[in-house]
Amino acid sequence: MENKTYKDSSQAQYKRRARENLGLDLPKGMKEIWKQCAAEHGMTLTSYLSELIKRDNPEIFDNINP
Repeated sequence: MENKTYKDSSQAQYKRRARENLGLDLPKGMKEIWKQCAAEHGMTLTSYLSELIKRDNPEIFDNINP
């Protein structure tokens, strides 16, 4: 019997095919502050940052579906 790892799973294959990853280098403590801001709006950090960028640049994102 073969042990299937996450990297072989269908979820991992989907992420490689359809998603991108972005890394940020922030000062210590900044991530927690950002996460608190997102939580105050009932959002995850990723969705909060995405929403702020879309809101500031509507001309770019009007015709794009996430």
